[in-house]
Amino acid sequence: MRLNLRTLLPVTLGVVTLAACGVDIDFWDERSFEVDVPEESEKSVEKAIDVDLKEHAEFKEKLTQLKDVDVVEIWLEVPAVDAANKATKVSGRLEVSGLEDDAEKILVAEYTDLAIGAGGKVQLEWDDEGYEKLKSFAFDAPNQFRLHLSGSLDELPAKFTLETRLHVVATVGL
Repeated sequence: MRLNLRTLLPVTLGVVTLAACGVDIDFWDERSFEVDVPEESEKSVEKAIDVDLKEHAEFKEKLTQLKDVDVVEIWLEVPAVDAANKATKVSGRLEVSGLEDDAEKILVAEYTDLAIGAGGKVQLEWDDEGYEKLKSFAFDAPNQFRLHLSGSLDELPAKFTLETRLHVVATVGL
């Protein structure tokens, strides 16, 4: 079999280009928790959520080949509401920090009037500095960070499930 240089050259260049670009691992990191604020309490909610991206098997398998990790979108969603709930909306902020108890919190995004009803959701628009910090926590070992969610409720009692959804895209070298 004879190889034609004109045929072989584009194929070789294509393989070299693909190897230089890498491959994307695309996944959602979803964390949910129960909000349960009794009627006689303050109209606020606070929750710290630990995130370890290595819990995602494909991400963990490729740790030594990571070229970049990007959080391309963040959503807050209300997948379930208890019958006793009277809250209809929550507004607040999402911050990020390291896992240490005294770690500095940096604002990632603020949100307004997230509807508290089954299917209520909002895509967060982030602060540039907070986004860069979140991205560095996601990329740098140990690929762990803490999300701090706080919010003000309009009514009490509040009894619903709240979920954070981070859309993560990791670029892996070949």
